[in-house]
Amino acid sequence: MPRSPSPPASPEVTAPFFPEFAPVPMLRRRANGWTQEHQRMFIALLAQTGSVREAACGVGMSARSAYRLREKPGAGEFDLAWQAALDVRRERISTALAERWRGTADWVGEDRRAEERALILVLRLMPKPRDTAQVVAALRDRARWRDSQAEERTARRAEAARTRKQVASDARWFADRAALACRSAGPHVKPL
Repeated sequence: MPRSPSPPASPEVTAPFFPEFAPVPMLRRRANGWTQEHQRMFIALLAQTGSVREAACGVGMSARSAYRLREKPGAGEFDLAWQAALDVRRERISTALAERWRGTADWVGEDRRAEERALILVLRLMPKPRDTAQVVAALRDRARWRDSQAEERTARRAEAARTRKQVASDARWFADRAALACRSAGPHVKPL
């Protein structure tokens, strides 16, 4: 079983990127749940590592719970911070690769040609730089859409619960009326 990585002492020291965002509001507080500090530390670790699994392990949570947190109603700003952290990580990687390509950083091995080919491949696979304003606008639109979907889903569930209660109430009323009719009809009529 692979060991989970131990969290760094302080993400603020090792990761200067720390976006300001409103953490996802929690309906009930849990001792082992996603606190506001856990959410902020997760974003800082995500910017540092680029790995959702490692960042989640760093705050004592699972990657699956991080993805679920991202889907909750009111998680729009958390989603924006998540995307910004990944963009920062990509930028750091491409900067490091560019430094190595220009020769301002030390090469690890002796086979410079193989490393050059690997760097070219990685640079080709890296996403192209995007206009930050367009990305933020698109992410905000996506966050608003997600929040509206979550609100609609909550409203549909509430309506379904009201309908179930009404159907159960109507069924009890009819059953009570039938039992009353049977009792008043005499002993020869059996209730349903």
